Amino acid sequence: ATAVNADVLRLMGVVDGTGGNLFSPGGKLTRAEFCTMVVNFMQRRDEVPVYATRTIFSDVTASHWGLGYVNLAASINVGTAEAPISLISGVGDGRFEPDSNITLAQAATILLRVLGYSDEQTGGVWPQTYLNLAASIGLTDGVSAGTYDQITRAQAAQLFVNALGCKDGKGAVYYKSLGQVTEDVILLAVNVTTDDGSSSGAVRTSASGASESYLPANGSGGVYALQGKRGAQVLNDRDELVAFVPDDSDAISITLSGNAQPSYVQGTNGQRYTISGSTPVYTASQSQSKTYQESYTGLSSGIQLTMYSERGKIVAVYANTGSTTVDSDAVVVMGTPSVAMFHQLTGGATDFRIVKNRQPIALSDLQPYDVVTYDQMNNTLVASDLRLTCIYEDASPNAKAPTTITVLKHPFDVLESAWDMTGGLSIGSNITLLLTADGKVAGIAPSSARLRSTAIGTVEGSTATVFLPNGGKLELSGTISSSSSLADQLVTVSSGSRGRISASRLSSRTAPGAF
Repeated sequence: ATAVNADVLRLMGVVDGTGGNLFSPGGKLTRAEFCTMVVNFMQRRDEVPVYATRTIFSDVTASHWGLGYVNLAASINVGTAEAPISLISGVGDGRFEPDSNITLAQAATILLRVLGYSDEQTGGVWPQTYLNLAASIGLTDGVSAGTYDQITRAQAAQLFVNALGCKDGKGAVYYKSLGQVTEDVILLAVNVTTDDGSSSGAVRTSASGASESYLPANGSGGVYALQGKRGAQVLNDRDELVAFVPDDSDAISITLSGNAQPSYVQGTNGQRYTISGSTPVYTASQSQSKTYQESYTGLSSGIQLTMYSERGKIVAVYANTGSTTVDSDAVVVMGTPSVAMFHQLTGGATDFRIVKNRQPIALSDLQPYDVVTYDQMNNTLVASDLRLTCIYEDASPNAKAPTTITVLKHPFDVLESAWDMTGGLSIGSNITLLLTADGKVAGIAPSSARLRSTAIGTVEGSTATVFLPNGGKLELSGTISSSSSLADQLVTVSSGSRGRISASRLSSRTAPGAF
């Protein structure tokens, strides 16, 4: 929840982290920092320079970084001409104490003023009646802090996101005052190029059938925690994205355990979900939505789905294909890994993240023969150490440049990166397939003690189910010796002869990596 809240505010320009791409959720906030967030939350940052040339509080002078923000906040009247109410007030003696940490009571009071509540509505007894009102409208939901406790950055983020959905002093939902609102929108992709190709950092949503992209009005488009969320989109009069407010609709996220079927999908949790053929399906890469009937053949094992339901029926589907499938290119690590090794794969990007087995790693953690693909949408290198030892058989259209290899009745797609390694191989050779996180062949090498099979899964009857690094599965079929004694056991899987599966019980002593 903190990551989502932080990205809601990052999109609005309310926060931009504490440096190093960190939000520091446990850190405390000063009164000046909270004022800055409030001004940005109200979309009034453009007025700050006008208020940076005078002194209102004796301890907020020209030497203080927050002068303009504090002065502007103190000058904003949220009351009426007859009964003016300043957004913030000092602590007495003309001071503001900008560097003191802000408390829950202080923060909630300021946000009630942002929401336009009068002294009469708040009850006038501070802080008790103010916090009573804050609780009654949902402003303090999810914030476990005492009245005078200093709040953390995570708690402040929760307050601001709560405020977006609170009713204001006139009974209207606050975010609807920020611009033109479209409800039930799915945020499809972040940090994308604008529709005309002129700028990057846009956000693509399902607000229209064409899945348009919008540049943030004030914040950042790198809001990865919001990708796939459903909620309300707010645009200003220049068609810039002011805010995106996730709703509380029921959302079910699964990883497909097999290919999608015409009327249902099944997750790795074993649950089956019925989907109508007319249900819209959204992906980050499509320019517009398609129906499930049109899309299901492209939803393969390992893809992550978020399904949105109302009254027990699935009404929309978001397929996060970008985080589970790979581009047509791959790199097999040879020697010491370096940024230059992936230059062509990333198109020159050097600030990428690296994940392996769905965990973040450093560049130095990559090992020889690891397979690396690039997820452009998330600017992430996806590394896989999945290997399957088998017999080179059924290569199509030929053994030197195959596009498909069928092993144990499973057709493996072969990437062009594997063609550089097929020169000394022939049909019938003992080989090791170097597989991507979603089970494509990126490299083929003669099998050896160094390149033993790392495929792990389960066996039942004549079927071996292998777990993929991206969370999906693939099935191999063949003769399995003693499969009944291996039932309900984790096993390593390989093949030493055509049509035969070798399976051996996995133990912590023989498991590759952390067990």
